Amino acid sequence: MKSKRVGIFADEHCGSRGGLAPENWWIKGYTPQLRKIARTQREAWNAFLSLIRAAKPIDIAIWNGDPIDGRQDANGNLGLVATDQQEQCDIFRRVVEAVGATQNFFVVGTPYHEGKAENFVWPVARDFGGQFWSHLWLRVNGSRCIGDDGAVLRDTPEKDDLVFDVKHYVGASQVEHGRHTQVSRQRVDNQLWALRNDQPLADVLVRSHVHYYRGCWGPGWIAFTTPALQVPVPEGNKHGELKCSGMVDWGFLTMDVENKRSWSWPQFHGAKLACARPKAIKA
Repeated sequence: MKSKRVGIFADEHCGSRGGLAPENWWIKGYTPQLRKIARTQREAWNAFLSLIRAAKPIDIAIWNGDPIDGRQDANGNLGLVATDQQEQCDIFRRVVEAVGATQNFFVVGTPYHEGKAENFVWPVARDFGGQFWSHLWLRVNGSRCIGDDGAVLRDTPEKDDLVFDVKHYVGASQVEHGRHTQVSRQRVDNQLWALRNDQPLADVLVRSHVHYYRGCWGPGWIAFTTPALQVPVPEGNKHGELKCSGMVDWGFLTMDVENKRSWSWPQFHGAKLACARPKAIKA
């Protein structure tokens, strides 16, 4: 069977100053601070397009939560380039179009960003023919992978499927050596559920939310958290400036899947964005 490339994307936070955005949403640079943010937006979007071109074709795209930034109540509604959540979803649509995957699977993020009373991202999933999941188990390149015509493929036994377990939220750690612990515990939880035959046993466990790429693995399985596609921009984000200090990995992942016995290690597609790096001020 032909290998399929799976792209894993998360935490775009479209609508925020550090979120992905095409040119129409780049902030107007009337002050030195705003000009720096505009340069960061431009650099991030162009870097994303360049990385996507190098990674294509992507057969299956998994969108693992927090694609929009929401109202930003904790930040006093500051730090946004688009305050309306419907407009933020329009930006996210442009991101999905840029990837151009054959199939799209959307996973729910946090209510703080996607909407508490209603989820604003659901119409985007519908527009791209994708389904919307709180917790996704996806069989790739086997009997449960959906074909281009919408039919369920049955050309390999189910035991040969590579099973993804995908959910957005996972706990964070403030120390580097603890960043593998939470995702490892999620792997154990999946094993315990599977022992009761209440969940599929996963080969690849994917979590996001924490904005760093870390993982653990053993023979035949891997569990990891994903990088983010929101640039840490100090200017205009009071919540981030005052409370956050951890490292952020910017980018996305791809995996090439033939079957359960033949699949690639997640490849990190990322860049260090010069405009997002603060500079010391000379006294």
